[in-house]
Amino acid sequence: AAVSALARRLGQSRWSGFIAGCAFALYPFSFRAVTWVAALFHVMVAAWMLAALICALRWIGAPRRVGMPLAASGMYQHLNLLLAWVFTFAALFSAESAVLLVPLLILVLIVTYGWSIFRQRRTWLLLLPMIALTLGFSYLFLTLPRPAAGPLTLRWETLPASLAVIGQGLVYPLVTLIRRLT
Repeated sequence: AAVSALARRLGQSRWSGFIAGCAFALYPFSFRAVTWVAALFHVMVAAWMLAALICALRWIGAPRRVGMPLAASGMYQHLNLLLAWVFTFAALFSAESAVLLVPLLILVLIVTYGWSIFRQRRTWLLLLPMIALTLGFSYLFLTLPRPAAGPLTLRWETLPASLAVIGQGLVYPLVTLIRRLT
């Protein structure tokens, strides 16, 4: 339902929402009901990222009412901005794959509105806190030691092993998707 709502928000037809929902359901890392407990963070990060994207697009696409008081100009629209930030935070701390939220949002904005969207102040009001949250999370993720995580922490002593693990995490989903498509 959230994928369909996002597709409709992007101005697509009902069929494109259906196709997007099917693509989401057939993603290589979809999980069965039995394993949902162990893989709950995948479901959570997907839900938080979709919620952040929907709120961000509502904020960007909202009509501006200049010169009106905040309550009259749409407290609802400012709520979308705040919720986009909150959902970004929730996504980041659900799973590290949420660092792709900001690049994904930027790509969606370029495709939907073109490069001119970055001349608007409201776009940067949305993006800068999201970028700061993502950079802060990335710094914590890469510098705080996690004994159970193995060589994921970036330290000079374990740099080759750390980069190998991070590279594997980036390449494995693509290889799996390509194998399913061929």
